[in-house]
Amino acid sequence: MKPQHNHLQHALSPYLLQHAHHRVAWQQWDDNRFTFTNEQGPLLIISIGYAACHWCHVMAHECFEDDEVADYMNQHFISIKVDREERPDVDHYYMQSLVMLTGQGGWPLNIIALPDGRPVWGATYLPKNQWLSALMQLQKIYNAEPQRLTEQAQRIGEGLTSLVNLAAHPTELIPQQNIRDHLYRILLKADPTYGGFDEAPKFMMPAQLDLFCALAYEKESSAFAEHLEKTLQGIAKGGVYDALGGGFSRYSVDERWHVPHFEKMAYDNGQLLHTYSWAYQKFKNPLYQDVVEETITFLIRDLRHEKGGFYSALDADSLNGKGVSKEGAYYVWELKELQTVLADEFSLFKAYYNINSKGLWEQDHYVLFRDLDDLSFCEQHGLTVISLREHKKKWKSILLEYRNQRPAPQLDDKQIYAWNALIVHGLTSAYRVFRKPEDRKTILDTIVFMEDAFFDNEGKLFRIHKEGQSYTEGLLEDYAHGIRMYLNAYTAFFDASFLEKAVQLTEKSFELFSKTGVDLFYNTPQSNASQLLEQLEIEDNVIPSSNAIMAENLLALSVYWNRPLWREKAIRMVMAVQSQAASYPRSYAYWLRIAYQLSQKATEIVVVGEKAFSYIESLQTYAQPHFYWAASTKESSLSLLKNRYVAGATYIYHCSDKKCDLPELELEKAIEKLKND
Repeated sequence: MKPQHNHLQHALSPYLLQHAHHRVAWQQWDDNRFTFTNEQGPLLIISIGYAACHWCHVMAHECFEDDEVADYMNQHFISIKVDREERPDVDHYYMQSLVMLTGQGGWPLNIIALPDGRPVWGATYLPKNQWLSALMQLQKIYNAEPQRLTEQAQRIGEGLTSLVNLAAHPTELIPQQNIRDHLYRILLKADPTYGGFDEAPKFMMPAQLDLFCALAYEKESSAFAEHLEKTLQGIAKGGVYDALGGGFSRYSVDERWHVPHFEKMAYDNGQLLHTYSWAYQKFKNPLYQDVVEETITFLIRDLRHEKGGFYSALDADSLNGKGVSKEGAYYVWELKELQTVLADEFSLFKAYYNINSKGLWEQDHYVLFRDLDDLSFCEQHGLTVISLREHKKKWKSILLEYRNQRPAPQLDDKQIYAWNALIVHGLTSAYRVFRKPEDRKTILDTIVFMEDAFFDNEGKLFRIHKEGQSYTEGLLEDYAHGIRMYLNAYTAFFDASFLEKAVQLTEKSFELFSKTGVDLFYNTPQSNASQLLEQLEIEDNVIPSSNAIMAENLLALSVYWNRPLWREKAIRMVMAVQSQAASYPRSYAYWLRIAYQLSQKATEIVVVGEKAFSYIESLQTYAQPHFYWAASTKESSLSLLKNRYVAGATYIYHCSDKKCDLPELELEKAIEKLKND
């Protein structure tokens, strides 16, 4: 039975459009559909994925494009497709349900739900026979004993409610020693050989890396610094990082960071730009600088829109030499291919990138992979670092030119506000460390584009922009990352308008996502949120918890604008999740970083006067993650700058916990004090 109409053909989402030709009568998600009634309509199939998802493509081909499956789905179910990147709040709700049901998650995320949207069953990828069998069994139960599914939905709902129990908060922040105990527990499963954690697949998890980066500045935290370096070097040398074109894939399928799941996501690359920039500031490893510069090149070359802003992702799959869509086809190499293309350069290249049993993946394909740093490789092969760099430059030029002739992976060309904010945040951190003028221009141009494309007339955000249209109401994630983007931009350019815009988005966040008596912010605007999506997202994932980002934002803004109530709000937010963070520290790394920050003195570096910008640029060479920075060449109403300007002089203020040393006039003395902080 063919559908009269597949509503996905009207979508803008590349993921939804991938399913617009299916015989399944897919509909788009509609918040207004779900009201809690006792009416027994058809069960719902809610299928969630994203455009760059390899196994989403596989299941679509095996199941949703199959006539028998489509006929059964159309006859017995209402089928709804959701792009998880457009609606992470919907994805979060059903992913939590899936984990509760099966103990694990992933995409494609397929949920069977009651007509009111409450889940009763879930699975990730299933081949045709298993998918069809599951649908038939559930339909049989629904026809004969519908109360069984209603009771199942009730149990899942109670379980989800218990995950975030805000009924009893502590009245004090967790003591510093207890925080350190939780931090060391994170390292219990650290992989001492390859970095990351003792498991596969391995995700980069920037929230954890940034925590280790902050701790690396503490003299008694060498274990964290060692783990951070092991992990960052493993990632950078592994196949999960594109050695030729720059940029990171989403995760590694093995413990060595060797074979990636080849999709490249904007959010990973934006966050890791920030992480590697901070790591370079601390360790001065030239590998980290290479990673930053090459990743920026990748983002601008492959994900940047000509009018500004960044696209979402590149697919894992592309056509191979036989015209068949295969995962990683664009990135992998055959031995004879490399021998032919590189000619006389092949022998050294082979040794450097392990074109041997270490680098072999499958079907005689190699994923470029290093197990030596450049100094060690040079010692083994009688090279200088300069000559090796020349060889690498030549290899990349030859192979990129050759690779560019292959069919490219499909581009997910929607632009997401939060992900653009993550990229700008990462670019800004890179600019602060490396001070490249072209990065400054990219940052400022992108911010202008975002302000033009994503804001409505009331100062509210849209989440998605595509083909000149902005749609989908902004979520907490968008506001949280937008605020943090403006805060970081201020620390690079010291334009007070960035702080003013951060305040405006913060006030809008209170208006949209908060409720009296609840310390945390909701994911979805509460003015029109369905009961189904009234959720509090607190765990870190590959993108940190939006609530954790908001707590960090409120702490910073309370310093810049002297808003003690915002600081109190941030502290209550941290206290609200303390028990969960103590039980599952790896899932609350960003929260623990904030808790650790609150246990330390807050350092403020303020420079006012005609040389303020050049002075603070020099001082930021010795920056630490939790310093607050402010600068102005004139009088300012900003709390940190007020009444500190003196014509004809430049004063440097070093303050901790609202106590300031005498202002310093000599830059060298201020630097010495900072180095000893």
